Amino acid sequence: MAAISTAVFAGINFTVTIRGLLVVTVAVSILMGSIWLLLATNTGVRVGTLLALTGFFGWVTIMATVWWIFGIGWRGADPSWKTVDIVRGGDLTRSSVEKARQLPNDILPGATPYEFVKNSGSAAAIKEYASPIPQDQLEGLTADEAAAKAADWQLRNTIVTLSEVKAVDQPLVDKAIKDGTIQLGGWRLSSTAQSGEAVASATAELINEGVFDTADEFKVLDAFDIGGKPRLPDSPDRWDRIKHYVGNSLRIKHPIRYAVVEVQQVKTKVAGLGEAPPRPEADTTKPVISVIMKRNLGNRRVQPALVCLASLLLFGACARLLHLRDKQSMANRAAIVEK
Repeated sequence: MAAISTAVFAGINFTVTIRGLLVVTVAVSILMGSIWLLLATNTGVRVGTLLALTGFFGWVTIMATVWWIFGIGWRGADPSWKTVDIVRGGDLTRSSVEKARQLPNDILPGATPYEFVKNSGSAAAIKEYASPIPQDQLEGLTADEAAAKAADWQLRNTIVTLSEVKAVDQPLVDKAIKDGTIQLGGWRLSSTAQSGEAVASATAELINEGVFDTADEFKVLDAFDIGGKPRLPDSPDRWDRIKHYVGNSLRIKHPIRYAVVEVQQVKTKVAGLGEAPPRPEADTTKPVISVIMKRNLGNRRVQPALVCLASLLLFGACARLLHLRDKQSMANRAAIVEK
């Protein structure tokens, strides 16, 4: 028992715990206590207390209403990705999630993303991932240094993923999806900018499950998602925007949304003394690992809503008591006048 007590007291931080409690206690005593003291000395302890409680619960109701509307303040859990399956080997037909089995194992048949960029004719994509290294980056380097830098630049090009290509030229990827060059089976390809939260969740899950020890041991390949609320069509007009906004605002149920993040172990490389860390390159001899996640919408507004409704009920009860007291006082005064 003594050991437990010692552990409890050892875990109490003066600055965070004790000082925090003291600050809140003093603030409540001075700010709210001063108002209660004024009311109590002018109207009596009972009436003053009732007036103070009515004002307090009314203020909390207004504050909690703002919390409820904007999802701020004392709120519940935020939306997040929850892992439902991890498939090793890249064969999604073995997944326990039916939606995941619809995503083809080879989304770009007969070509690599680098070859797709080279043959795309997209100036932006080719400049970013299929062009030789700019000569100004080789100035002042020795022949060996220039060759190493050029080789690293070419490696950067050849290991490009479709998610990275979409971040550079989204119309190019969208067109390839429409004409069947990229086959997704109804899924959507997420760019690196769109998949940041999903990739972070998948990375944390892989490390927590012991698949990898650190995030440096693997490279994120592509990310996909399916489901969720309807999205705006390409080149939407005003009516499309109005219909999309109204429809999603009035939607009661949220369609289930899934995401798949594919990763692969990288080749082991050791940087020389004083050199920059080597560029991560996926080891094609290792299996592709697919992390399948489901969107958890959380309950961000549940707690503010409960606080708002509870405060509203208490405010109504206190206001009702004040109303009954006023009616009783008026009846008593009327009885005195009649006498």
